[in-house]
This record gives sequence, structure tokens and C-alpha cells, in this order.
Amino acid sequence: MDDVYDRIVLDDRAYDLRAGSEAFEAGLVDAFPDEADAIRRYLAIVREVPRKAGLFFAEKAVPPVVSALFGSLMRRGYMRWARRTTREVLSGLTSNAELIGVLTGQWGDYAGCRPAARASRSTRRSCVTICGAPAIPWAARPPLRCRWLR
Repeated sequence: MDDVYDRIVLDDRAYDLRAGSEAFEAGLVDAFPDEADAIRRYLAIVREVPRKAGLFFAEKAVPPVVSALFGSLMRRGYMRWARRTTREVLSGLTSNAELIGVLTGQWGDYAGCRPAARASRSTRRSCVTICGAPAIPWAARPPLRCRWLR
């Protein structure tokens, strides 16, 4: 089976997204060698958000007295990302609009189709984590087209 699970098409350029963390990162770095650091920082954020979400959601289930005492501390890590849009986070990592387009090219699958400039980064990441999107085993046919970025 082909390891390409999705293809992002921006104008006349196509970017294959490969299954597996290392293959996904390597494919992006191959396509955007000058942005290797931004890609690695982005992927670190993608891994960080679900870890931070655990305490955020746990705070909803604890007794009110625990929430009153420790709630803000429990929410802090997750809210750092939830208060920012995906575009804000990505713009803090790179100014490369093409890379931002590729990283958000699957947008129609997440967060009610809200563009990156309006949707919370943590909301999108939570959707990816819950739905297991990085493990999608098929390539998108026809290729997705990123129109909102223009």
C-alpha cells in the first residue's frame, strides 16, 4: 500500500503527505528545506497540544473545590494554544505562505471548515487526535485544493 495518505495541491504544485511521523516530517522537509526548523517546531506543537489537553479536560470533572483551587493551573497549558488561531501559531513559526497552505491544506476536515485565521489551533489539533486523521490510509482522490489561502 502506498504510504501517501493525502495530497495537497496549491496552484500547479502538489505535496504528498506520507503516513508515519518520520515520513511525514521528511516529506515536508524535502519539499521545504529552508523551513526545516519551522516544520520541526510545528510538529512539536502538534505533539504538545494533546498532552496539555488532558489536564484541561480533567479540570471539568474534578470537584468544584479542586477546580476553584487548581483550575486555572490545570487549564493554562491548553489555553496557551486555544486562545490563538492556527494562522497566528504558524505565522509565529514561518512567513512561508506555501508551507502554511500545505500544513493547513486538510482544513475542510476539521473545525467546521473554519479557515486557519479564525479557528483555534488547539481545536484543530484535538479534532486530529480524536479522529485519528494522521493514520488515514488512503490518498485523497481527487487531490484537495487549498483555495482559502489566496
